Amino acid sequence: METLKKYILAIPVVFKLLLHFIISRRQSKRFAQELIAAIETKHGVLIADAVKQKSIISYAIYTPIVCDAFTQLHGRYTTIAEKTRLVYYFVMASMYDDFFDNHALTVAEIEALTFSGDDYTPKSNDEYLIRAIHRYLLQEVKQKNAYLALFHDMFTAQKDSLQQFNPSISAETLLSVTHRKGGFAVLMCYFYTDVEGTGAEKKCWYLLGTIIQMINDLFDTYKDSRAGIYTFANNFSSVAAIQHAYKQQVLLLKNEINALNAPDKQKRLFNYTMAAVYCLGFLAIEQLQQIENRLGALPDFATLSRKDLIIDMEKYNNRKRWIQLFFQHGSTLL
Repeated sequence: METLKKYILAIPVVFKLLLHFIISRRQSKRFAQELIAAIETKHGVLIADAVKQKSIISYAIYTPIVCDAFTQLHGRYTTIAEKTRLVYYFVMASMYDDFFDNHALTVAEIEALTFSGDDYTPKSNDEYLIRAIHRYLLQEVKQKNAYLALFHDMFTAQKDSLQQFNPSISAETLLSVTHRKGGFAVLMCYFYTDVEGTGAEKKCWYLLGTIIQMINDLFDTYKDSRAGIYTFANNFSSVAAIQHAYKQQVLLLKNEINALNAPDKQKRLFNYTMAAVYCLGFLAIEQLQQIENRLGALPDFATLSRKDLIIDMEKYNNRKRWIQLFFQHGSTLL
């Protein structure tokens, strides 16, 4: 009876979240498209279509789900100024990913471009643009020293992620890289908002980032296995080990949500939003469990078909199970 009551009370909260995401995502895509076009015009540089598309998709997902969740703790949604900085950030982040993924620049060159200021001369339009965006964002943020320190941490994590091409990478190193890469990248978003976050809030930003990176790994097992990229999702020996690693981060996040100093109503909405995100990981783990049950053990993922590994969120059963999971997890903290 108590469980049923929790589910009934959750219905308006979940409906509000889903409605906000559906409406805001459409608006966010349009906002990002228009601003990116303005950036191209201002700097006289055409951004690669793949980078542009990744930037728009990332912004349209992160802003209504992640950034609005944190600003809602302070009683509002993200402002136009904050949204503008976030679009610039996702363009910059997508360009950095492109540099690393396509080896267009050496790691030393990327580091010099980012941190050497005028001592480094850009050799291409892309390098010119990424430096211009970096300078714009540095001018915009309030806590410049803390921001630059985090930027260094994020760059180091990105550089360390190249170890994921090594089949001998240890589980400890793999999790460290995964957590730092995702955690620092999402924590960057905090600096583009105009809120004064508490220590617990900043920990939530970081921990959510670690979880989002783990979700990406869980959803990308097919692609990563064929690209020779080793992640916790395709390199751990059992679903139990994968689930344990994932649950540890979720529990850490729940602890920090408990520690938040916010009105109960706003804290409750925040908790449901976080559950909506991390339950995607639980959904993916359930699919891996089905594979392990069928085969007796997790195989080399490179031997499995795309159909075996892809989690299609367009499927009714997947959406239904995801909603069930986040109703369940969002109704309680611990």
